[in-house]
Formats: sequence, structure tokens, C-alpha cells
Amino acid sequence: MFKKPKKASKRLNIRPFLLALLVVFIVAEIVVFSPSPIEERYAPPITGVEPEAFIEQPKESLVSGLPQNRIPEDIVEQFNYVSSEGTQKLWHLTSDQAVLYRHEKLVHAIRIKAHLYDSFGKITEVTGLEAKYFMDKKDLEIYGDVHAVFPDGFELRSKFLKYLPYLKKVEIPNQYRVQGEGTPSNEGESILKFESNGFNYKMGEFQILLPEAVQVTFEKQNQAPSPDSPTHIESDQCLILRNKQMAQFTVKRNPDRFVKITQPGLFAQSRTADFNYGDTKKILHYLIMKDDVLIRDTATQNVLKYGTAGRAAFDQKKEIIVLTEFPQVYQGNDTVVGDRIIVHRKKDLVEIENSNAFSQGESEKK
Repeated sequence: MFKKPKKASKRLNIRPFLLALLVVFIVAEIVVFSPSPIEERYAPPITGVEPEAFIEQPKESLVSGLPQNRIPEDIVEQFNYVSSEGTQKLWHLTSDQAVLYRHEKLVHAIRIKAHLYDSFGKITEVTGLEAKYFMDKKDLEIYGDVHAVFPDGFELRSKFLKYLPYLKKVEIPNQYRVQGEGTPSNEGESILKFESNGFNYKMGEFQILLPEAVQVTFEKQNQAPSPDSPTHIESDQCLILRNKQMAQFTVKRNPDRFVKITQPGLFAQSRTADFNYGDTKKILHYLIMKDDVLIRDTATQNVLKYGTAGRAAFDQKKEIIVLTEFPQVYQGNDTVVGDRIIVHRKKDLVEIENSNAFSQGESEKK
């Protein structure tokens, strides 16, 4: 008797499933759960770099109005530029370096030399530490250690200078102290030195205006000491006529303001004064004072205590001072009046015309 064989039990084949699950687990562990490399774990986070980080921080500049925190479009070494109107040159600028800001149409030049052209093509040479100009304009500004030499040899120094080429004008605002010197071209002329707050020069008119707090000194060159050299003058304003070699001094309309003049042994003041610094051999009166004139002798032996007049004229050849327009001279307790009073500076003598009065100094009386 034969037994029926038992049916084999069914087994599920789970090996492929387990294998797939294992692969998924390994991939997940690598991608998701695996730690970062050591260099990544300790490295700072990567962030974007702002464009400003590439901007070289500019050194402190003397020039006002420069763009801040901006990358200039161009930097040019050994810059060379000529500003012109048609065929006429206005100015020529060279510099060690120039920075261009195109949006503002602005050029900033460093360590500069400029040639300023007047209407006749004559050149005023200017040097400075920095300069600025706008490409759509012609005005040129120069900053720092400004030194200008004009065609006739006149020089000035300041911290700032502005050139207006269409007006042929050099301007320095009153907040800048200016120093200058005029070298004489002829032997008989005086050396002119000045200081003032501000400066204005009209090239075509040969006029220099010293607008405020003026101090001017005139001194003869290569000559023995004399009673009228050096002459130091202080005033509120001074207009220098270069073509006439004349300096005109004025003060504000104020009772307390005077043009003040000092010479060896002499002090004088008035409301206005004209000084001719040309060839003294060809000049009759080199200094003329007007309105509320006062003259005081400061020498050891006084020719006069002091004198007043409406007008005083200084004659260098004769070494005299001529007082007119109600002149009066005071000596000790005496008052001398006349139509015309002449003070002899070396003879210790005061002479009165059209009057019976005559006063003689102590040295003459002896």
C-alpha cells in the first residue's frame, strides 16, 4: 500500500526584496546620514562677496566733492590733457595720475602741473598736489601747495586756486591766505611782497585784487638804507595795476579803519593811499595819501611830533613829505599851520609856505 506524498509548503522568495532594502539603506546612509568631511566641518560658511570689498579705500584727499565708495571707471598714469575752445588753448594739465568718474564726468588728478593761457597765449604756470575739473565744463581747480608764476614773473602761493578760462581770471576765495611776490624787471623798481585773504587776477586787464586783510611791503633792491625803504602798508583792500606798477590801498567805510604805513622812523595813516613801485628815478611822488592823513615821527630825534592834512605826497628824490589841504604840524606845545607844509626828513626841518610861521628843529637851532 502506497502513501500519497505530502505537498511541499510554499516559501516566499524575499531575497531580492532584502537586497533592494539593503541598497536603499546604504545609499541613504551615505547621502543623508554620513558626516561631512573634516575640512568641511571646520570651514567657515561660504557667503557672497559684496562689490564694495574690491574698492580700494581712497587716501585722504584735499579735493572736495569726490565720489565716495565708488570704483572709478578709469585710472590713467602720466595723464596729459588740453582744454580748448575751437583752436584756442584754454589750459593744459599734466599729472602723475588721473582718476575718471564717468557718471559725474569728473576727473581727479594727482601731483599736477598746469599751463593757463591768457588771451595773448602767454602762460601762467601752476603746480599743486591735486586738481579737479568736470569734463563738460572748462573751470580748473587746484589744491594743496599751489605755486603760480605769471608771465611777468609775479608769483603766489596758497592752498587753493581756481581758473575761469572764459573770463581769463584766477580766483582764490577769502578763506585762503595768499602770499605773493613781484620781482622787479628794472633796476630802479621796488620789490613787492604781499599777504592777503583771497586773491583775484584779471589777466586781460592786468589787475590784481587783494580783497581782505592786506599786508604789502615795498623794498628797494640793491640799495643802501634810506628813510623810505622798506615801506610796509596794511589795509582792508588793495588793487594792484601791474601794467602801471601802481598799488591802490583802501579801507571799509568805518571811522576806525585806516590804511597804515610804516617806514624807518615814520608812521602814517589815511583813508586811501597810492603807492607807485615803478622806477623811482622817473617818479615825482611815489606815495600819495588822502583823507584824514596823520603822520607821526618815530625817530629818536623827532622832526615833528605829528602832522595832519587832507593830502600827503612823498618825494623820494628830495626826501621830503608835502602836506596840503589844511595841513597842521605839532611840535611840542607849538602848532604850525599854513597852506603847504614841507617836512624835510633828513634836514630836521619843517617848512611852511604862505604863512609867517617857520619852525626849525633842535639840530638847526644849535
